[in-house]
Amino acid sequence: TNENEFVNKLAAQSSKTHQPLIDQWVSRGPYYIGGRTKALALDILNENIILAGCVSSGMYKSMDGGSTWTKTTAPDQLHSVSCIAQTKASGNEHIWYYGTGVEPPGGGSASGLGNFDDVYRGDGIFKSMDNGNTWLQLESTVSGTADKTDTFDFIWNIVTFGDSGVYAATSSGLFKSTDAGDTWVHELDFGKNYGIGIADGPLAG
Repeated sequence: TNENEFVNKLAAQSSKTHQPLIDQWVSRGPYYIGGRTKALALDILNENIILAGCVSSGMYKSMDGGSTWTKTTAPDQLHSVSCIAQTKASGNEHIWYYGTGVEPPGGGSASGLGNFDDVYRGDGIFKSMDNGNTWLQLESTVSGTADKTDTFDFIWNIVTFGDSGVYAATSSGLFKSTDAGDTWVHELDFGKNYGIGIADGPLAG
């Protein structure tokens, strides 16, 4: 592609003064107008299975290490993917979650004035029970009010813990579920100017 040719040309030019870490880049897709990819995860049981979430075109899945991709988001589902997480507990690795909603300055190609006009609005968290092949919206996170910002409209990060535990960092704070997303407890409240990250490790839970 033109992008690969441009990157490789820059690498060749820079190698005259700097030793490049990688000589050549090979595009791994998605090739079906995937949009900007904001979420990416490898299946912990099979690294050839990759799930990619795009800001404006939904979820994609590859079964062959990124050589080919299949879109898994249904046409009537939200395509503004912001993050993705897999359940790591043994026997539950087929369960995945993805968050929706991308705020500025991460709105990508959304047109606007550089404020909340140029966003890809979300509406909750989606869950897959078949290893990312299909997705259902968690009813506990749906607001249905696209004209205003609600608790789960902008999901910044998701981390799973244990058999059915989920943390969700949203624009309204940090939420915790111990029943796979059926109900949530508002653990921490943050101001609108704070970003939220969740540590994915032994302390998560």
